[in-house]
Amino acid sequence: MLETVNQSYSVLPCRRFSLAEIKTATNNFNDNIVIGEGRYGKVNQGFIDDRTISVAIKGVNIINSWRRFHELRTEMLVLCQLRHPNLVRLIGYCFQDEQDGFLVFEFVVNGNLARHLYATNLDHDPVPWKRRLQICVGVARGLHCLQTGLKHTRVFYGIR
Repeated sequence: MLETVNQSYSVLPCRRFSLAEIKTATNNFNDNIVIGEGRYGKVNQGFIDDRTISVAIKGVNIINSWRRFHELRTEMLVLCQLRHPNLVRLIGYCFQDEQDGFLVFEFVVNGNLARHLYATNLDHDPVPWKRRLQICVGVARGLHCLQTGLKHTRVFYGIR
């Protein structure tokens, strides 16, 4: 089933990774490089292309869950088509078997936005209000891109 899925994604502008590449990038899913926990699995920091590019690899256990597979596939199809400075770029994906799927994102060095806006015990000063306003405008632009950015691109599986 997933072999057919992989072939149909070959036209996307994202890189298809093998499971071996994902394991190499994450040092075989080493728990010491887990940087977060997603809705359906862990997010590992990793390195690709001879350790020259730092990435975040979002893992999703899709075994026996068409809903999880569908959500991961939809996220991949949408994000592969979008390029916007206010959205974290999707570099690639891996659907190697019927148990696990992976999305490979660019790595954001300073962590996520919520950590900076809401944390009280940071090793730096709180984000000034002027910068918060700039962030809000950037978030709005990113959301606008997500809502309208696919109108002028190819249609995949009913996503416009």
